[in-house]
Parts: sequence; structure tokens; C-alpha cells
Amino acid sequence: MSAVPSRASTLPQDPQAATDWDQELARYPVHTPFQRAGWTAAKAGAGDEQVFLSGAGYHLAGLVTHTVGGPVLTCTRGPVYADETALRTATEDIRARFGGHEVRIGPYAEAAPAVGDVERVLREAGWRPLGTQFHRMTATVALGTDEAMTARMSHGTRYTLKKAARTGVRVSARADEAAAGRFAACYADFARRNGYRPLPESYLQKLGTWFRQTGAGTYLFLTVGDELRSAALLLRAGRLGWVSRAPTSRAEPYGAVLFRESLRWLRDRGCTRCDLGGIHCDETGRAVLNGLTKFKLSLGAELVPVVDEHVLYRGYHGGP
Repeated sequence: MSAVPSRASTLPQDPQAATDWDQELARYPVHTPFQRAGWTAAKAGAGDEQVFLSGAGYHLAGLVTHTVGGPVLTCTRGPVYADETALRTATEDIRARFGGHEVRIGPYAEAAPAVGDVERVLREAGWRPLGTQFHRMTATVALGTDEAMTARMSHGTRYTLKKAARTGVRVSARADEAAAGRFAACYADFARRNGYRPLPESYLQKLGTWFRQTGAGTYLFLTVGDELRSAALLLRAGRLGWVSRAPTSRAEPYGAVLFRESLRWLRDRGCTRCDLGGIHCDETGRAVLNGLTKFKLSLGAELVPVVDEHVLYRGYHGGP
């Protein structure tokens, strides 16, 4: 196995590792935006350590976070699941290379292979579920023509879209560092009001650079007249897109407009599905129909089960 740890200062010395990783991803029409080298590089710029792993039949990317308890390696989800032999090989290589780390593999929500098969393969390869996955489902929307997507939306959402068209609501896309700064301000306001941790602006700036250079994502801004009301962060990879919203007003009636334009942007760039993010579940794994869940379903979303985050080695916790 080869392991290429890449902090921001050393990444330019080995650009081939990131190139090889993205070329490997390109073999899989459905993979998550969070597997792209540009995203892990942005996270690394916010304080994590970027790692690329390759071995017999597999490639993996990951991020090492240095915590009070010790280093934690989180492997990005994806192609390794497509081959059971490759997963077992990767598991043994990770054990040998990262025995002093807590090693995790993130949640997984793609349509194939089936969730049950993924859980079985992970278990047989030595991984164990953490049992801490709060979002056991995610909401995904099938992308298509405007007519097809609108037809799957609720009556109330369709009414909101028609009303917005008469009241001067505008949505604009911008992908650069300046847009990243504007989004950071939006998210900081949202985080302050909801008790969330704000996103590091250095991370968003690196995303903005990546977006401008590659077209892998964008920032969307919704304005009513001259007032900025909402913003969204979009990522795309293969046929899958992802959108996260950062509202700037407590009473925002036009969220559906921002999401409709997000779906259009991703569709026009080759995506066939959009992941709207996790759904809260109760202790039995059933979706909790709170306001956010109902909103996502009103956009025509379907609920897809998510494989729990799994852990391979927890050396300093005395775990598996």
C-alpha cells in the first residue's frame, strides 16, 4: 500500500495523488461530492490532514483530524464498497498503516449496492457500526425536466413558486472567493441564530477557488428586491449533486425557490439525483416528520436509508 499524507504545504509537491484519485472516482457514475480531492483539500486547509491511499484493487481518500484523544482518520465513502475483495484488502492495509489512529468510514447512502450488503461486507471485513449516526436516512430528488420535477412537488410548494415569480424573487449563481465570503457571512448569521458552529471561512474560500477552477460547485444567492434572504452551497460529482442551505431570515417563505434553482443548476451540469441531506430519525430508525423533513418531501424527495458510520480501530479507546 502507498500512503500519501498531504498537508497544505506538501500537497503541491505531489499533485499526482489527487489526480489519480479523481480519475479513479470518474469510473463510478454515482459517487458523492465529498469524495472529490478538491473537497478534501479544502477541509485540509481548515486544519485536517489530507491522505490518499492506494493498494491492490483500491484507492481511498481520507482526512486525519488531530483531537485531544488522538488522531482520527475518516475515510471518504464510495468506490471501495463496489468490490468486496478490495474492501478487505484496504481494511488490512489501513490496520497496518494507521494502527495508532481511530479509523472511521463515513455514512453511505448510494443506491447500489444495497444497504444490507454494505453492512454485511463491512462487518465481515472487521468494521463495526458506531451506532451514533443521527441521520439514518437522507432525502434525494430525481432530476429531470422542469415539468417532471414540479409535478412531484406538493401543491403548497407549487403555489409558492408561482407566487415568487410575481414578487421579484431572484436567484443568482457565483463561484469564486468573493462568493465564498458572502456565503460565509450568511452562514455565520444562520449559525448564530440556531446555535450551530460557523463554517471556517478558510474552508469556504478554498471551495470557492475549487469551484472557479473546476466548475465542481457554486454558491447560489436568493434576493427579494435588494435584500439578500438566503444562500446555498452546491457540490456535484458524477451524476450526484448535493445542496446545503443557509437562510438569513427567520421568516423565509421562498426557500423552495432556492432549492428549485439548485436542482436546475445541478441537472444542467449532468446530475441525475440531488441529495438534500440527512433526515432526523427516532430510535427505531423511522423518519421524524418535523418541519425540515416535510419541507424536503414537499420538493418531491424520496427517503433513502443510510449505512451507519463504521469504525475499524479505536486504539486509544480500547474498542474494536
